[in-house]
Amino acid sequence: MNFKPINDRVFLIGRFKDRNGHKCSLQSSSLATEKCIWLGVDEPNPKSLNPGVGWEPYPLPKNVKCTTRMHLTRDMVRELIPALQHFVETGELPQKPKGFVFIPNQFWKDKKSKGSFSYRINSGRTKKVRGSCDGQE
Repeated sequence: MNFKPINDRVFLIGRFKDRNGHKCSLQSSSLATEKCIWLGVDEPNPKSLNPGVGWEPYPLPKNVKCTTRMHLTRDMVRELIPALQHFVETGELPQKPKGFVFIPNQFWKDKKSKGSFSYRINSGRTKKVRGSCDGQE
């Protein structure tokens, strides 16, 4: 994805299309109090299910606004990255084993453990590994 200035204040935007061909973007935010980004679909695409016809475009009244993009802080993105990385690697979202808590780099730690073992999730299977949560076995 290439990022280009969106205005003269040097806020950047990268444009792409999602799996369904909807125009999306990742954009730096102009929020002055905290570093944030905007991520999501650029324009709403409302549809109405009509019996016997199927889904049809549903025009919104001019006085209606739909939020289509997420306004994310750095902390929010930090929390999303492990789940997104897990999806990149496995095609699945991580599942939390019962009695475990999530720690970065796709690891779950047994709540009762003294920290000597953690469990790495790979393709839906749990593997016991020794050491810290940095991926070292």
